[in-house]
Parts: sequence; structure tokens; C-alpha cells
Amino acid sequence: RRVAEVMRYGGGILAIYNEDLIMESLEQYGYPHDEVWKFGNGGCWEVQIPGKTYFRYRSVDALNVLQAVTLKGYIEGTSFSSYEALYQQFVTDLRGPVEAIESETLRDFALDSDGSTTDWRWLPTVPCTVVSLFEQGCIERGLSYLEGGPVYNLVSAHIGGLPDVANSLYAIKKLVFDDKKVSFAELMTILRNNWEGQEPLRQYALTKYVYFGNDNDEVDEIAAAIFEDFVDICDEMRGRTGYMTSAGVSTFGRQIAWAPERSATPYGKKANAVLANNFSPTPGTDREGATAIIKSYCKSDLRRAVNGAALDIKLLPMAVNGENGLEAIVALIRGFVKLGGYFMQLDVADAELLRAAQEHPEEY
Repeated sequence: RRVAEVMRYGGGILAIYNEDLIMESLEQYGYPHDEVWKFGNGGCWEVQIPGKTYFRYRSVDALNVLQAVTLKGYIEGTSFSSYEALYQQFVTDLRGPVEAIESETLRDFALDSDGSTTDWRWLPTVPCTVVSLFEQGCIERGLSYLEGGPVYNLVSAHIGGLPDVANSLYAIKKLVFDDKKVSFAELMTILRNNWEGQEPLRQYALTKYVYFGNDNDEVDEIAAAIFEDFVDICDEMRGRTGYMTSAGVSTFGRQIAWAPERSATPYGKKANAVLANNFSPTPGTDREGATAIIKSYCKSDLRRAVNGAALDIKLLPMAVNGENGLEAIVALIRGFVKLGGYFMQLDVADAELLRAAQEHPEEY
């Protein structure tokens, strides 16, 4: 209740970690039982063991993989005979950027690396003296923070744009394969032309189908499958370098930086739109409220997101007023934990955001 009282003032001051699930996640991954309760915030919200960990993360723009690699920028002739064939090709293509993270790690930290993971040795570097003094393991091993000194050395791959990919695949499945509104080739042409001259079909795609964040099992299962396959790819890298590897789900604001490169999406968004933040619904696609958002998010097995999976939810000020408003926030928090959520930040929309939504309701 005290947390709810602070949350309803807005400002993103507090967030919710599901401690039991996170400790189970860390132990399942291989952290010692007597270490997992020490977990903490890595600086934004991602999870690590403070004082014992070298950590960095790298982002994978999954929507760019789908648009630019799997669908080849919507060039003429791109086609798939079935939804299953499309999905499997996307998962194959998703391997590329994840493996690039490992190659980058080898380049930056492996001694005399030829691009392979055999005979891994740390690359000597200028000692990071001050940090090394405060990280357990560095003095004991006689190694700098940047040379594998800490007890845990972690590089985490974070998938971004996951809800956008789920929505895109779902829209293709429905428009092309299930409802047969357009052929695959026709849809590629429409997307290449940024939906120009196809406003009725664009509105159909935007409003007819129920996307991630609305407790629709059909699209939520696509999101959960993408998550599982991404984690599987990350897990394949474990033990191949001097680093632990783990998966996370986030954008850390990159959805804004990525917008200029975004192509039109199959679910009706035009090019250059600001799309999904972290593991939250794409703006404007969630229609059923915060409870449905949490239920969609929790259909993935978030114990496998060892480094974290962030969910952000905006609440309207009138929804959190008075005693009923407090009870509503408390219920959301308890439901989030009970359903197996990982990390959630509830915030209250401010006046500026509401004015922007009045001007451009389709974006909110």
C-alpha cells in the first residue's frame, strides 16, 4: 500500500521486482543458492549480483531483423508459402545479431583471438584500478575489472521490439494466410509503399485484430515463442567464452532512436513510428487496460529472462484517485507477482502526455 501511495504521484520513482521469481531464475541459470538473494539493480533495472559482477548488455533489434533480413526490406519477390516457414526463417535470422555479440566479445576481450572460442584467454588491458578495488574477485585473482577479475563476468543480449515482431507476424498470419485479404506479394508491395493508397486496409489491420497487450492468446503465444527461441539462441553461447551469457528483454529508450529506420509494419503502423518500449505493448494497440497488459506479458516464462524483462504501464490519473485508486494499484502489483512477472514500472500519465494524446490519439 505504501508503494502504491508513492506510485500514484507519478515520476517513475518506484518499480516492482518479483523477488521469488528472480531468485529462482538466477539459481536455475547457475548462480549459487546463497548468492541469489543478493541480487540488485545494475543501474537502470537489469539484474546482477552487485559488487561481484562485470556487466554489459547489447541490444538486438528484432523488428529490424524481421523487416530488413527475413522480409528483405519488402523487395519484390519476397514470399513464404506458410506462416510456419516465415516464422522459422525469422528465428534463423535472429541468430545473426546474437552471434555478432559473441564475436564482438571475442574481439574485445580474447587474447590473440582468431574469431573462434577455442583456448579462450583474457586480453590484458590497462588496469581499471579503482573499480577493481571495489569488485570482489579482482584482488583475489590479481586481475583487473576488465580482465575477468570479478566473480561473475556477464554479457547479456537484450531483445528489443519483441511486441512489434509478434504483432507483425500475427498480422501477416491473419491478413495473408488465415483471412486471405491479400497475397504475400501484395502485402510486401503495400508495405514497401508505406500503406499509400491503402488506408481502408491499413485501418482494418490496425483495428480488426487484437494485438499483444490485450490478453489474446493467439498473439501472446507468438510473443512467448519468440522469447523462448531468443533465450535458446543466447543459451547456446554459454561456456564458449570467459563470459556468462544471459537473455533480457528491453529497449532502454532505443525505440526512439530506431524510429527513423523503421519501415511500415504489417499491423498498420507507418514508417518511422515510435514503437514498443521494452516488453510493453506497441503504443495505441492496447485497448483492454493494465490487467490485460500484465496477463499478455506473463504468458512468457520470464524465469528464463535471467537479466530481466521490463514492463512499463501508464495509468490515467483518474484511475488512481482515492481509496479505490490505491486498491487498484495494489491489486495490479499482487496480480503481477502471482502471474509470474519479472519487473514492472507503473507510472501515472502527466498533463503533457494527455494533451499529446488528444492531438494524436492514434499514437496512444
